[in-house]
Amino acid sequence: MILKDPFYIIEGCDIRALLAKICISHSKKASDLNNQKDYPYDIQIGHFQINSVFIGILLRLADILDFDRDRTPKIIWDTISISDTKSIKEWKKHLSVNGWSINSERVRYSCECDHPDYQKAVYELMEWIRIELVQCNILIQNFPADYSKYQFKIPLQVDNCRIFPKNDSYIYHDLVFEINKKKIIDLFLTDQLYKDPSLCIRELIQNSLDALEMRRLFFLSESGAIWEQGKIELKHYFDDDGNEILECEDNGIGMDENEILNYLVKIGQGYYQSYEFSKINHIFKKKGFEFNPIAQFGIGFLACFMIGNRIQITTRKSYGSNNAQIPLQVEIDGIINRIVIRKLSEDIEIGTKVKIFCKQKQLYYHPSLEIIKLCTTILRYVRGTNFWIYSECFIPEIAKKVSLPPGIKYHKTHLQKANIEQIKIIEQDFCEINSNLEGKVYETFLINGENNFVLENEEAKWIFDDKGPILVDSENEKKILYKFYDHNVLMQNKILCFDGILVAGSPDGYSYRGKAIFPPSTSSCIMNIKNSLKTQLTPRRFIDENAIISKNPRLQYIIECHNIAEGLIWEKIIRNATSRPKMLWKLVFIYGFDLKNIRKEILWEYLYIPALDDKNKLNWIKLKEIIIEGIENVSVSKGNHYVRFYSSKYKYDFPHKKEYYSVISNDPNNTLLWLIMGFMKLSYDVSGFIYRMTDDFDKKNIISISDSCYRSKTKLQMFFPRSIILFCSEWPIETDFRSSLANVSHQLIKKIQEIRYKENLTIGEKIVVSLVEFLTRTQVIKILKLNHPKLTVEFKEIGIQFKIFEESLSPEFKPPYKILTRECTVLEITQEHFYSWAELKNEEMV
Repeated sequence: MILKDPFYIIEGCDIRALLAKICISHSKKASDLNNQKDYPYDIQIGHFQINSVFIGILLRLADILDFDRDRTPKIIWDTISISDTKSIKEWKKHLSVNGWSINSERVRYSCECDHPDYQKAVYELMEWIRIELVQCNILIQNFPADYSKYQFKIPLQVDNCRIFPKNDSYIYHDLVFEINKKKIIDLFLTDQLYKDPSLCIRELIQNSLDALEMRRLFFLSESGAIWEQGKIELKHYFDDDGNEILECEDNGIGMDENEILNYLVKIGQGYYQSYEFSKINHIFKKKGFEFNPIAQFGIGFLACFMIGNRIQITTRKSYGSNNAQIPLQVEIDGIINRIVIRKLSEDIEIGTKVKIFCKQKQLYYHPSLEIIKLCTTILRYVRGTNFWIYSECFIPEIAKKVSLPPGIKYHKTHLQKANIEQIKIIEQDFCEINSNLEGKVYETFLINGENNFVLENEEAKWIFDDKGPILVDSENEKKILYKFYDHNVLMQNKILCFDGILVAGSPDGYSYRGKAIFPPSTSSCIMNIKNSLKTQLTPRRFIDENAIISKNPRLQYIIECHNIAEGLIWEKIIRNATSRPKMLWKLVFIYGFDLKNIRKEILWEYLYIPALDDKNKLNWIKLKEIIIEGIENVSVSKGNHYVRFYSSKYKYDFPHKKEYYSVISNDPNNTLLWLIMGFMKLSYDVSGFIYRMTDDFDKKNIISISDSCYRSKTKLQMFFPRSIILFCSEWPIETDFRSSLANVSHQLIKKIQEIRYKENLTIGEKIVVSLVEFLTRTQVIKILKLNHPKLTVEFKEIGIQFKIFEESLSPEFKPPYKILTRECTVLEITQEHFYSWAELKNEEMV
């Protein structure tokens, strides 16, 4: 119950409803005040008679003529930070006003503008004032004779002669580029956006998939019912008049007249980016359903014009099970001609049918010369949707039919392509890693009759040449079945999809589409991403080929999920190969697998390490048992920086290294280096670094951070007992690795790990990232160690950033920062360092 306020009570009558109605009129057209039902001339409140039209007019004029600096105080403008372009224009427009003159004949404002945009905004307001004055004058002149006392003279002239550029800083012209729409669109469509005209099929399918998913969610949110009737049908045929037709029909949500007028025909203005859709999607989210449409740009429909200029759309909208709208037909004859909309009979089904009349019939039809490539495109790009897709070409010379059921369509592995039957497939589902992922990683291995992993069976065997492992026929080594060191081969079986449509990968085994996301490896992979985990695509619906993965946390996370899945596959192999460690290591190197992707507790419990005794005899020692034996010495070969680990009994090393070679890991001992050091506790004293093995996995204090990928999560982790140390500037042993070791007990490094997959960083988080990037650069540490008299521009940049945004840093992230060198000396960087770097002059830098 709303309590009555005495202020709004006149002679016992509550006038709030009347005031609300008059206020609402302010947002309507002036002509709406002519409606005597809503706005009478003689409303009676007690003994008072009120002319609501007159009050509405006064409100309109008082508001629009209130154009001065007082509405945008300069002190507030100088205090707050405004970034929105529209808001800046409004503020600058008002701040340009010097004065005004309003009388019964004319309205004139004196303004000095800083920019043509603001002057244009003032002119637009003046035109709006003129229109309001004219319309309000018409309303007053039409007052009945009984209400003539309300009439007054309204100025009808708006004088713009006192609106100038400030200090003549520019010459005003209302000047923008003018575009020849037809030529620009023709150019846009010919080559830059859609290089292959048949890709319009992909656009049609993606639009249909969005419509089907939205209808499915309406059913689900209304009644909890599972709607399984969704389907897409595509046809390529000649109609009765001999026109070549490409047709796509779905029984999705359909379109209404509003969507056609405001989104379909407005290029770049997509429905799924609209306020109307956001309201519907909000309802879905409240009920626990997530819907992230494939459509992003509102330009996908343009692709249809690659195939034909004449398009006919039949559509009927439904907002649920019992809410069908009027069926409509949209006729488009060229991209710049007038569009016709017609009402259709009520027997039209819910959904949308798009018919494209092809530009020109081919003189000769042959599969190799086909332009549309309907079925080929379906097979190439549709890899796993939630709905049936039927496609058929009815043209005799190129007739073909393809039907794809819901679900992921997996491709063959490399060994399956070689037609080898004695193989075993190990696979890992992505959904076990993240619920927004579908698909799996899978790998194949040679096996024998006892189902054991082998390097050779009756059909094939592994051999090595100078470049790496090769799979050859068992009876004829000259018959090469597969080369694992061929980078192009390694990339062929990696596919990334959004909602079942390929966005990156090699759909046909040869040509690659979009950015190569996944690292090259021997496994086969199809990952289908759903909902909010999807990242931005180019207008051609691919991952941007110029994308920098290290700067895209979402792509980093996608790669991490792939690496985790591969690691889980090899965990299954390691668990089952404890009795055959030599075989396991050979498989690791043949397949080029990175053991850093395996959980440490699995390595600790199941992995065996090669160990040579004093007689150079090979032993296989369980990794967890090395903690008992201990590492007593670390030896470095001066020639190639090979690292060797020693205990009192063993040297941990691979004999006959050529036996284990692969292109991905040229020296097996590099793998041992990463592996053993990952289980070491690192400390130091005046004599140098001290190494101890540990099985404490819950207190990992040092991780490797690559200069080029500051937020990547590596699996190599070491212990560092002194949390005050931020970084160990270089590896404590002389190796070919040049990454820093970071102390994960330090708050800065904890923060980096926390935000490594976050996309929109706060100012404080951005500064943390900048600091870590700066402090891990080898050149920066080198300059600091040498106390070089001249610094680089990087020092000035980080100093300025720190000085400006220091207040955005939480206290635990602020200096001093301590960096440990290989010589066991500590470099300390304080607040004063950053302040002095910010003041560096050009002559003080190199």
